[in-house]
Parts: sequence; structure tokens; C-alpha cells
Amino acid sequence: MGNGSSLISPELMEGYNQMPFGYKLMLLYVNIGDRHFKWYKLPVFMGLMYLEFRPTVHQKYNLIAIGPNTGNTGEYGAFIGRNMEQAPAKSVTELLDPHPTVVATKLLNRKEFVGTGKQFNMLAASWINFMIHDWIDHEEDESNLQVHYLRFEQESFRSPSESTHLAIELLALLVRDIPQSEATNASQYETLRHSTTKHGSHVERMHGPWDA
Repeated sequence: MGNGSSLISPELMEGYNQMPFGYKLMLLYVNIGDRHFKWYKLPVFMGLMYLEFRPTVHQKYNLIAIGPNTGNTGEYGAFIGRNMEQAPAKSVTELLDPHPTVVATKLLNRKEFVGTGKQFNMLAASWINFMIHDWIDHEEDESNLQVHYLRFEQESFRSPSESTHLAIELLALLVRDIPQSEATNASQYETLRHSTTKHGSHVERMHGPWDA
């Protein structure tokens, strides 16, 4: 098999030369599979070998150890987050600064569409689903849930009527369980309702009993 130089991508050669013989065989198998085959079209045993070798090589040579060691992460009934305290946020600012809407519209907004391929979209969707569980499902304290929804004019992918209906639906979800007695006055609810139907060039904010 020699040094495998004809079978390994040039950018992988430096790491390949530092590997023990067993890991070299794994990398050769994975690299050849990536370049010439589709693992899911291989015989079952060979496909399973590919799925085992790929993460093994990556974990050993391509990932940065950040700790702590959490071998049970991702198991049934286990928390997903690794490097954070599994407890509710102590204040709204810990969750809403910067506000998720600001991050989505300013930081993650695409200026132009660039195709990423179906495979990437599937992987990204799987990872996002995995992470979202950690953000909203674990150790969630809903007793004092306080949410402010920001709507930007830049939501050009929706018509004004669609944005209005979306905001009203969100509003209903936010305030349906809040007793009227918790509001300082009834006008706050009217302000909250009115803000969902008003459109302008500024950022619109929904107000509620939590603004007292």
C-alpha cells in the first residue's frame, strides 16, 4: 500500500503521515469512499464500516478537545448542553441580549442566495434540531416567562398582511395564560394588540404586563 500518497487527498497527507497504521487504514477507507463511492450504496457491512471509521478518525485528529468529558451527551433522558449550567436563566437579558430577532435579521441574514446542496441542508437541519432542544426544552422555568417580539421592516419575504397575522398569532400565544390582574392597566393590552397591526419604518415592539 506504500504511503498511500496516490489514494489520499493532498491536504490530508500531513496528518496521514503522523497516524498509526490502523488509523491510516481507516482514513484510506473513508477518503476512497468519499472520492469514488456513496457509502449508502455499499453493502451493509461496508457502509457500517464507513460510518464507524469516519467519526473515529475525525474525533482523534480533527476535533479540538474542549471538555468537560460528557460521554452521556445525547443519550435518552440526558441533557444536551455540555459547557453550561443546566439551570433556568437568571434574567431576561441572558436570553434576549442580543435579541434573537436582531441576530437573525442582522447577523444571519443572507445578502444573496448561494446554493448549499441538499446534503448540507439535511445535516444543518439535524444539527439545528439537536441544539434547539437544549435552548427551549431543558430546565425551562415558565413561571415568569417574559418575551418581547421584534418585527423588522426588512421581513420582505412576507407581505404586510402575512406579517400581521403572524404577529397576532404570536401575541395570542404570549398573553393567553397571563391573568388580567397582572396588568397595571387594560390599555397595555390594547397597546400590545395595536402594535401587531401597525407598520412603519421603525422596529415594532409588543408591550405587555411585564413592562410595568
